[in-house]
Amino acid sequence: MLRTDLPEIITETLPGPKAQAIIDRREANVFILLLLKKGKEL
Repeated sequence: MLRTDLPEIITETLPGPKAQAIIDRREANVFILLLLKKGKEL
C-alpha cells in the first residue's frame, strides 16, 4: 500500500532548485520581519 511504502521512497533532491529558491526567499523574509518586530519592541 502506498501509505506504508512512502517512508521507504527516497529521492535524490527534495525540493527542486526552484522550490528551494522560494523557500529560501520566504525564510529570509520571515527573518527580516522578526528583526523589524524585535526593533519595534525595544
